[in-house]
Amino acid sequence: MRLEDEGKVHIFDTLGLYLPELAGTEKGALTIEEVMTHRAGLEPWIPFYLETITKKGKPMPEWYQEKPDTAFRIPVAAHLFMRYNYIDTIWQRIIQSPLSKDRSYKYSDLGFYLMARVVERVSGYPLDAFVDREFYRPMGLRTTGFNPWNRFDESIIPPTEEDDYFRQQHIHGYVHDMGAAMLGRQRACRAVFQCRRSGGDHATLVAKGILWRAAVSETRNGRLVYSTLWGLLATRDRI
Repeated sequence: MRLEDEGKVHIFDTLGLYLPELAGTEKGALTIEEVMTHRAGLEPWIPFYLETITKKGKPMPEWYQEKPDTAFRIPVAAHLFMRYNYIDTIWQRIIQSPLSKDRSYKYSDLGFYLMARVVERVSGYPLDAFVDREFYRPMGLRTTGFNPWNRFDESIIPPTEEDDYFRQQHIHGYVHDMGAAMLGRQRACRAVFQCRRSGGDHATLVAKGILWRAAVSETRNGRLVYSTLWGLLATRDRI
């Protein structure tokens, strides 16, 4: 919405206008409005991670290792780094995924992945840097943002999930969403964190009508497996 306010994108434009790699594909013909309102016919999600784990649910060594290097540099969890070139496979899966003819409301993670790429392409900034510059810093939101694991002490970061199907660890400071984690850095889907002590920051966002609740806490066998999720819906006149 900030980029639309500035005239840099228009909600009735197609994704292909901003992402040339989508030219000639079904995704390239989708409008920003359709994607943002979850009426684009996109698949709800794609379990990319299933192609990278063993039958026992363990990360495959050809795709993950415990220490980063030039090839394995996508941090999906503590001491777990994914091979960078798998991102290309993920994008091909998104581009080639089928579209439903039913254009009624249907939530999709894929739309957020695509819109994050639009924001980065148009603004010239990674998504985390863009929202920090445009929203968080001007509002004094010191602990709101992506990837808190590399900025704050773990003691002030809410845990997000007990992952017993992919990363096989307690997820703390990393996004619980598998696709968002595998795409690297940050995605606009389920990846914004706020530290426990920042209730004032949270209240500021709610009061300005910028923050909306996307999901609630879930428990499994009596244990919290992920926290309440929130999303941004901001325009210039709300900052």
